[in-house]
Amino acid sequence: MDTSRTARTEAAALAIATCRAWTLATDDRLAIRYAQDLGASLVTTPEFMKRWAEATQAAPAALRRALQRVESRARFTPSAKFPLYEWWLRAAGASD
Repeated sequence: MDTSRTARTEAAALAIATCRAWTLATDDRLAIRYAQDLGASLVTTPEFMKRWAEATQAAPAALRRALQRVESRARFTPSAKFPLYEWWLRAAGASD
């Protein structure tokens, strides 16, 4: 990883998660690649949100609001390269 503060933070999180057999939550492409190379357990924001929606049986309107809040407050929208990109688009724009 490069020496930027974000990269160092992601590297530290990956090291801790790997040593403690925890699941790492990240959307950083480089961290994801390293985690996969190490065989570490990881979850991305789209995966986390989909699991939450399924586990809670979230109503479409509640899911839409939650995804829109992630987009506006966390300033996160998945790129087209994320496996759940199409799911996110449908759920974030779904109507009741």
